[in-house]
Amino acid sequence: MGIILITAIIAAIIPFVDITYIPLLAAILAICVYILLNKKSKAPLIIAITFLLIIFARSYTQKATVDNLTNYLQQQKLNLALEIIEVKEDYYVLSILETKADKIKPGHSLLLYSQKEYTKGDIISYEGEVKQFYQYKNPGTYYPNNKYVYKRYGYISETTGSIQRLESKIENNTTITHIKSKALLRLNTLDIKGASLAPAILLGDKNQIDNEYIESFRDSGLIHITAVSGLHIGIVFMIFAYLVTIITRNKKLSYITGFFMALVFSVFVGFKPSTLRAITMLFIYMISKTMGYPYSLSRSVQVTALVFITLNPLVLLDMGFQFSYGAVLGIAYISPRLRLLDKIKNLYIQNILKITLSVQIALLPLNYYYFKGLPIFSIVSNLLVAPVLPPYLGLIMCYAIFPIGIFRITIEILSNYILIWSKITAIWLHISLVKLLGISIVALSIIGYYLHKNKVISTKKLLALLLCFAIAIGSVLYIQPQVEIYFLDVGQGDCIIIRHKGTNILIDTGGTIGTNIGQRVVVPVLKNLGIQRLDYLFLTHPHYDHIGALKEIVNKIEVKNLLIPHNENMFTNTYTSIKKQVEGQISNTINVKKGDSLSVSKLNIEVLHPSSTYTPNESPSNNISLVMLLQYGETKVLFTGDIESAEKDIIHLLPKVEILKIAHHGSATSSSEEFLSKTLPKHAIISVGNNNYGHPSKEVLDRLNGINSNYHITKYTGMVSVKIKDKGFIVKDHVR
Repeated sequence: MGIILITAIIAAIIPFVDITYIPLLAAILAICVYILLNKKSKAPLIIAITFLLIIFARSYTQKATVDNLTNYLQQQKLNLALEIIEVKEDYYVLSILETKADKIKPGHSLLLYSQKEYTKGDIISYEGEVKQFYQYKNPGTYYPNNKYVYKRYGYISETTGSIQRLESKIENNTTITHIKSKALLRLNTLDIKGASLAPAILLGDKNQIDNEYIESFRDSGLIHITAVSGLHIGIVFMIFAYLVTIITRNKKLSYITGFFMALVFSVFVGFKPSTLRAITMLFIYMISKTMGYPYSLSRSVQVTALVFITLNPLVLLDMGFQFSYGAVLGIAYISPRLRLLDKIKNLYIQNILKITLSVQIALLPLNYYYFKGLPIFSIVSNLLVAPVLPPYLGLIMCYAIFPIGIFRITIEILSNYILIWSKITAIWLHISLVKLLGISIVALSIIGYYLHKNKVISTKKLLALLLCFAIAIGSVLYIQPQVEIYFLDVGQGDCIIIRHKGTNILIDTGGTIGTNIGQRVVVPVLKNLGIQRLDYLFLTHPHYDHIGALKEIVNKIEVKNLLIPHNENMFTNTYTSIKKQVEGQISNTINVKKGDSLSVSKLNIEVLHPSSTYTPNESPSNNISLVMLLQYGETKVLFTGDIESAEKDIIHLLPKVEILKIAHHGSATSSSEEFLSKTLPKHAIISVGNNNYGHPSKEVLDRLNGINSNYHITKYTGMVSVKIKDKGFIVKDHVR
C-alpha cells in the first residue's frame, strides 16, 4: 500500500514541478516499480500503474482548468454579484453568485482588498477587471492565495473597478448557521481571552484571536489546537464514547455513538482536509472495533490519503493536508520506534512525549520548508496543555448549550492557563541550512550511538558514518560565500538583502498597497535566511514601492540603524507617515550623503549620491535616490534606487562593475547608453512586477544586449542571489 501511495503522490505533483525535478521523480518511480516487480503477485504493480495514470490525468486536467479560467478572467471586463463569505484581517473572501460571463460558475472565489468595512454575508456588485495574484518567487515565501488549492482566481479592489453594496448582511437561515451563530453569541459573553480562544477551539474560528497570540501558538507548537483537526474529532469521540460506556457498559454502542457525535461535530465546523481525514479514519476505526477486526493506524492513513488524492489530486498542495497527514504518519511510524521513552513509568507522560516528539520529527521537513524552523518547547507546551483540552472542549460545548456561570468561570480560567503557557513556551528556533546540517549530525550521532549500544551496527560502521557526516558539513561550510546579496522578488518594487560575517543589511523594503508584502514576503525570506536582526536598513528614496513595508518588517525583525538620504526631498508625506508608524522601534536614524561609507571587515559600501545640497531639476523623489557602490575584493556591485536624469551628475564617479541593479525597474528614463557604457555590468538585475508603466522598457533591454550584459528580471527569474568569494562570484536565479 505504501508503494502505491508514493506512486499516487508523484502522479499528482508531476504537472506542477519544475522540469529539473522530473529525473528525480522518474528515479523514485523506477524504484517503486522495481520493488513491485519483485513481489510474487503482479496485482500491486497493476494497481499502482492504474492509480498513476488516473491521478496524473485528473491532476493535469484540474490544473489546466484552473489555468484556463484564470487567463480568461484577466481578459474580460466583468459584471459580478458577489457574497462575502470570509472576513480576514486585511482582505475579504468573495464567492461569485451570479454573472453573465462564460466559463465562470457560481461558487468560484475572488478576494477583495478594500478600506471599507464589510460583514460576512454582505452582497456586493462589481463591474471591472479581475487582477491576477502576483506569485512572489522567493525561497521561504509562502503565499496563501494558491489558486490551485483555494480556487481563488484573482482579486478586486476600488482601483480595479466599481463596487456597490447591494444588501447589508443577508440572512442565511440554515439550521447549522443558526446554531453556530447562537453558539458564538454565547461564547462572546466570556471575558476577552475566553471569547477569543473558545471559538477557535470549538469551531476553528481564529478571527477574534490577536495576531500576537496566533504567533505564540505557532512558536510554542500549539497552533494545532486552534484549527479543528484530528485532535478535536478524537476528543469529541472520546467524551461521548466514555459517557455511553459508563451509562450502558456497551462498548459497541459507545463506539457508534462516539463516531456519530464526532460526525455531527464535523458537519458543524465544516469539512476541511484535516477534518475529513480524521472523520474518515475514525469511521475505519469504529468499523474495525464494532466488527472485531484488527485496526492498523498506518494502513488507515495510507487508505484515506489514497482516496483523497484520487478524488482531488490538488489537495496535495494544501498546507493543511500536508501537516495533517505528516503528523499522523509520524505517530504511526515514528512513535512506536521511540523505545528509549519506554523507560518512563508514567504512561501519560510517556505517550505525550512519544506523540509530540514523533510529530515534530515528521513535520521537521515541512516546518523547515515553510517556516525555516521549529518550536523547541513544543514537548513542554503539549505536556502542560494537552491534559486540559478534553475538559476544556467539553465545557465549551456545554456552555454553548447551557450558559451556566460555573461553566463560564472554568472556561475563562482554562483559557488564561492555555494562553499563558503558549506565551511562556513560545520560542521558535530559526534554522539556516548550516544549522540544519549541524542539528542533523547531532541527531544522527545520537541515533548511531543508540544503534551501536544495542549492537545493531558495529563500531567501525558507526565511526565511518560519523566521518561521512563531518565531511558533509565541512564541505558545506567550505563553500559558504564571504558576501551574500539577494535581490528579492517583491513585485513592482525594490528589496535587497546583503550579508557578511554576521552583519545584515537591507536596501529598501518593497511595498504594494493591499498586499502586506513585508509580512508575507520580506519577513519570511529574512527568517528563511536565519536573519532576526538588521544592522543597517537603507531607504533609497521616499516612494511607497521602496519603503511601504517598513512597519511590517520592523514589527517582526529588530532594526538597529535606519539610513536615509541627507536631502530635504526625502521628507515627503509618504515617508513622514510611514516613519511615524515605527517611531521608537528603531534604535538610530542616520542621514547619509555623498562621500559617506560603511565598512564591515573587507566589505565596503560607499555613497556616491546625493549630496546634502543636491537639488534635482525634475522627479525629485527619484533623483535623490541613494546610489551606492559595494566592493569586496575584485567584485563591485552598484545599487541605484530609482535614479533618472541624475545619472549624468555621477557618471564621472562610476567604475566598471560586475553587477548593476538597474534603476527605476528598467524605465526608459534611466540606464542611459552612456551610463551603461561606463559601468559595463556583466550582470544586470531588474526588480519589477506586474505594472502599467511598460517596465522594463525595450530600450533598456536593447541597451543591455548591446553591451552583452546578462539581465535578470525578477518577475520571471524570482529572487536573484549573488554569492561573492575572495576570488569571483556566482549569480543564480531562483526560477530557472
